[in-house]
Amino acid sequence: MAILKNSKNIAGAKEFLKWWFQDEQYLAWWRLQEGYHLQPIKKLADDPMWFKDPKMAPFRQQPKYGINAGYAGPPNEKAALAWAKYIIVDTYVKAIQSGDAKAAVEWGAEQLKRAYGL
Repeated sequence: MAILKNSKNIAGAKEFLKWWFQDEQYLAWWRLQEGYHLQPIKKLADDPMWFKDPKMAPFRQQPKYGINAGYAGPPNEKAALAWAKYIIVDTYVKAIQSGDAKAAVEWGAEQLKRAYGL
C-alpha cells in the first residue's frame, strides 16, 4: 500500500489505511477471499478460514517463506518491472520447453539486466 506524494488528501489516506488494517475490517475482508488472497502476515496462519478447504492448507505457511519482489535487493520499481514481466517464471518455462537450461538462464539474465538498467 502506498499514498502518492501528490495526493490531495494525504492525511485522510493515512487515516483510511490505519482504519482498513484494523482486524475488524481487514480480517472480515480477508476471510471473504477464502485463501485466494494470500495473507501477508504470519498471525493469520492459524486462522479458521484455512481449515474450510483442505486444498488450501499448503498456503497457510506462505508468509513464512514468502519474500518481497527484488529480494535480496530493495523492493523498488526495477524489481517490480522484473516481477511484472515474469522474467524468472519465463526463464523456467524456456528451460523446460526447449530443454536448454543454459540458454534459458542466459536469456533470463539478459532480461534482468535490461529491467535493472545494467
